[in-house]
Amino acid sequence: MSSSTVEPQVQVLLDTIAHLNQLLKEAHRSNQMLTTEVQLLNEKVDYLMGKRFGRSKETLGSEVSGQISLFPEDASAVLPSSEETSEITVSSHQRRKKGQKASKISHLPQREVHHRLKEEETFCDHCGTPMKEIGSTRVREEILFHQAALECLQHQQHSYCCPRCEKEGISSFKKAPLPKPLVPNSLGSNSLIVETIRMKFVQKIPAYRQEDYWHQVHGLEISRANIVHWHQLAVTNALDPIARRLHHYLLQEEILHADETSYRVIQSQKATTYYWLFCSGKESKHPIAYFITSMPRAEPGKCRTAF
Repeated sequence: MSSSTVEPQVQVLLDTIAHLNQLLKEAHRSNQMLTTEVQLLNEKVDYLMGKRFGRSKETLGSEVSGQISLFPEDASAVLPSSEETSEITVSSHQRRKKGQKASKISHLPQREVHHRLKEEETFCDHCGTPMKEIGSTRVREEILFHQAALECLQHQQHSYCCPRCEKEGISSFKKAPLPKPLVPNSLGSNSLIVETIRMKFVQKIPAYRQEDYWHQVHGLEISRANIVHWHQLAVTNALDPIARRLHHYLLQEEILHADETSYRVIQSQKATTYYWLFCSGKESKHPIAYFITSMPRAEPGKCRTAF
């Protein structure tokens, strides 16, 4: 075989070997990439399995893979000897006291509920002999809620007469005194009206929501107009005299503070309603806060409400 024929064959073999080496390098590179991707996927699976089925507590044990200990294995090697140790004072910190549940219910009236077996269940399962009670155990304590109840309170005023004067033709009668209602000629008692005021100004429950509450919970048909009317008459009959008295004492203070604030009142002809606050000084022995509301700002003297 001539040399001119061998040289092309050798060149073909060399090219084939080079191509195979290139394919082998690419396969090795692809294998490394796949191996890295499998490792990442395994780490993700381990993490997700730990989140789903592992401990929810944040403090993990030292056996967790990849957890680096902050202390060496032989902790005693880095601790000073007993002769070299010095006393260290650690400031005390507040711990949660035990028995808080008991302190929360200590002021409540106590009532025991006894759970006993029925008479037909007090026979021994082995021999059928009637069993006798040997004692009881307090299992748990819980707070029992009693829903507020409404009653129709009928005021009966008793009258008295003098029989001796009656025989002599003299009319002598007496009637027992009655407590004055907060709102006359109304079904609302003092306690009911005060509760609607508490719900409105403390619990922030408006009149229309109170209307639904009293009807749904207590079966009482009162409208929001009744509730608003009660509040207005309560201010006029009971709170206005107190406000005037506070105003009298407020004017005797040496130092007064004032502030103005405007609000948008619903269903009002004016865009804003102005409120003025007058209060005593910080060092006053009798702190008083007095509010005045007026529709027109130019005429604060013509106030609609003062409280």
